[in-house]
Amino acid sequence: MSVADGQKRLRLIARTIESEEPLDETDRIFLIGAFTDIADGKDAASALGVKAKRGERKSKKSSQRRLDRKLALAWIAAARLPENDGGLGLTLERACANISSQELNPFGFEYETLRTYWKKSRSKINHTFTMGD
Repeated sequence: MSVADGQKRLRLIARTIESEEPLDETDRIFLIGAFTDIADGKDAASALGVKAKRGERKSKKSSQRRLDRKLALAWIAAARLPENDGGLGLTLERACANISSQELNPFGFEYETLRTYWKKSRSKINHTFTMGD
């Protein structure tokens, strides 16, 4: 499980507890094990499944950056669709130029950065996008 997945799980557990709903049995067993491990001296981040591996980031800022990247690539994918499919019919170069040169530059990425992201992830890109927590 990645750090982001572990953080998402902990946020969902926290919301459940906050709303005073009963915990799912799986989450209850997970917390019992994690708290027992912590009480026995194990590192809390490891016990809770949020210990970052080498090179992995876990800050809220890095999570937002990943979301921004996903949204920027989604915008580029949509902009590249033909006009009769609801897109703008732009080339990759024009789409990257448009989004990186907008007055507010909504995602904060430079032209070359967007092109690199697109080239590295184009095999993963489809036209169905979901928003994560």
